[in-house]
Amino acid sequence: MADFEADIKKEEGAIERKVEHEEERMHQAFMRALRLFLNSKRLRWLTGIFVLSLIWMSFIYGLGPEFIPAPILLPLAVITGGIWPFFFMLAAVFALFRLERFVASQNSYLRSLSILLPWLLVSGLLLVLIWSQFLAAFLLMIFGVAFLGWIAFQAFFSARASLHYADDINMDKHATLMKVIAVLTNFFCYAAIAGAFYYTVYILNPSGILGNPLREFPLVVGVLFALGFNFINLIFMFRHRHTTILDNLAMFGFFISVYSAYFIYDAGKPVSTGVDWVSISISVFFVIYTMSAVGETLAEKSHIRAHWKLSAESSVTLTFFLATGYYFASTFLTVLYSQPTLAATIGVTIKLLIFPFVAIVTEVHHMLKHIGSPPPRTPVSGLIRDAVLSSGGPPS
Repeated sequence: MADFEADIKKEEGAIERKVEHEEERMHQAFMRALRLFLNSKRLRWLTGIFVLSLIWMSFIYGLGPEFIPAPILLPLAVITGGIWPFFFMLAAVFALFRLERFVASQNSYLRSLSILLPWLLVSGLLLVLIWSQFLAAFLLMIFGVAFLGWIAFQAFFSARASLHYADDINMDKHATLMKVIAVLTNFFCYAAIAGAFYYTVYILNPSGILGNPLREFPLVVGVLFALGFNFINLIFMFRHRHTTILDNLAMFGFFISVYSAYFIYDAGKPVSTGVDWVSISISVFFVIYTMSAVGETLAEKSHIRAHWKLSAESSVTLTFFLATGYYFASTFLTVLYSQPTLAATIGVTIKLLIFPFVAIVTEVHHMLKHIGSPPPRTPVSGLIRDAVLSSGGPPS
């Protein structure tokens, strides 16, 4: 009996060490992928420009209406906010044809600064030209490409990175406690989504939502998408209940559901002017998380032989174009309307609709194509089975 228990503890210890190794590898992979954006002076320069652009647009979005007169705010927000997505769009086009040296220097920050100033002037002139002469094309690029593209881009890469970390390690025995925790986590996700909807609609802001189809209907559809994601995630959790991917899927579901619950609250809450530090913090987190996912994907593609590959500069500038385009669109919407309440909720409402939907599609594709069916479960390992047989049967 003592030998039998020792064998079980030995195998459980081996499993715990394997899981700890995978967690450490996941953290290292996250940091290594994020370093793609800092691998050279050119990439560090572009990343610094990207951070400065977000700081400026956050100021315009949060504090601009309080300090800047309305007649000046709109053109100021368009010109000083719009040059950044135009700059990164041009940089992405040049990088696509391996001409990134004309956008930023690989060896000197001073040289990059001297290149930046003419490019900002060109970006501003192009912005004014398209905005004044081709308004439809301007709105399509900012809202149809950058705004919606960044939401889908962010949702896809965030979901893909989370699922990629969920390596399927076959375990001979999965702790019952972990199964219980995973199931409780899934139930908590349902409660978080439903609770956020009830609190936001019926307690926090009933007068602003109930009877207002422009706010009520998207919230209901977003809740249904979030609940649908949670249900599909539960199906995959049940199929892989005997492997460690169960734990990872539970955390992935928790991640998406809590973020969806936040979107429900953010899309339905009463809108006030000023800086929303919670929203800014969550947005910054997802920018960093998406950047790491892009770096990881680019690192994977670098090992694949192909006639045409995206360079690090093209991937980075494309990411920055979509991100700055999204934040510029949010700023533009806020200063465009005399009553910013509805405008301020448009972006987060679209996120509520798109994010769980993209997460569903990404998870289904990943689980069916890359993970497949769970491996056949062996109730006991060869070591324990031999111990049982050599003892003449299971211990009494």
